[in-house]
Amino acid sequence: MNRYALDTFCRQYGLTGAAIAEVLTLTNSRPTEAQFRCWVALLCQCGGWLTLALGVIACLAVAWQGAGTLGRFGLLLLGVVACVGLARWRPAPHLLGVCSLFCAMLLLGALLWFLDGSYPTGLTPHGGLGVWVLLTLPLTLVGRCALLWAVWSGALNVALALWLSEYGPANWGALGHHKGALLMLPCLFNLGMAAVFSGLANTTFRPTQALGLVRWWTGLGFLYGTAACMVGIMASPELTLSDTAVTVLVAFAVLWLTMGWATWPPQVDDGFTVALLASSFTVVSTVGVAKALPFEDPYAWGFLGLWVLSCIVVAGMGWHYHGQIRTTQSVEPTQDSELA
Repeated sequence: MNRYALDTFCRQYGLTGAAIAEVLTLTNSRPTEAQFRCWVALLCQCGGWLTLALGVIACLAVAWQGAGTLGRFGLLLLGVVACVGLARWRPAPHLLGVCSLFCAMLLLGALLWFLDGSYPTGLTPHGGLGVWVLLTLPLTLVGRCALLWAVWSGALNVALALWLSEYGPANWGALGHHKGALLMLPCLFNLGMAAVFSGLANTTFRPTQALGLVRWWTGLGFLYGTAACMVGIMASPELTLSDTAVTVLVAFAVLWLTMGWATWPPQVDDGFTVALLASSFTVVSTVGVAKALPFEDPYAWGFLGLWVLSCIVVAGMGWHYHGQIRTTQSVEPTQDSELA
């Protein structure tokens, strides 16, 4: 029994201090002298590595001040090579390998920033992030770590958002009602990546914390999809929906229903999908209702508030029902095994 389960057990039954001490003794959960020595040794090792890292940073800072353009470029490149070498020596998922790959990704970003500042490359912010995403993709694939994938995918989505914001204002008028369709492209990409990582869960290419990565990609996809529906509704004429807005809403509804159907057995989901589906439906439906209401009428505000409250109540009831089914399905196999 791990410490979290033990703490949950003691808190659930309200055990006294003496009872908790007895439970710790029976489960042999007290730290031994050998474990304490291992913890002290690990703490000393971390302190040594931290001191060494600070010394290296101080040396690089001194060398950076006296180096020219090529010297600074060489220092950054040397740092990337050193980090890759450390990751080769202690491959991920070892902590040193993951940290080395993460530092290599940061140094590649600093290298691109230095080149853009020293030479007129003409890279836009989203273009620089796009180049960084391409350069760091091999490191992310080698690392197979949730942290590296989260950083990489976050930078990719920031690049997409910057591209949409930079090229959007100049072309929003020309796009007309197709704004929502443009936002559906990142939505489909993120959901596609979530499906890919879900398929890799039982293979040798499975990254660490695969479930967290699937939820990360799914959340980003639904964020873009919700934004696409909102933009499609708001860009349509009064009391009507354009053909593109209808297409975007239907496509997102299909994705919404598919996600609910794929994770319907509550035993395979702990409520994340329920919260995601409920929040996206609440936001999109509220925007649609708000666009159709005449806010000159004071009763329109009351109806809008009633609608939001109803969505929250229904979502809460669905969450409670989901939890009941999940609890029932987790208890029934245990009862059957006891009867057998």
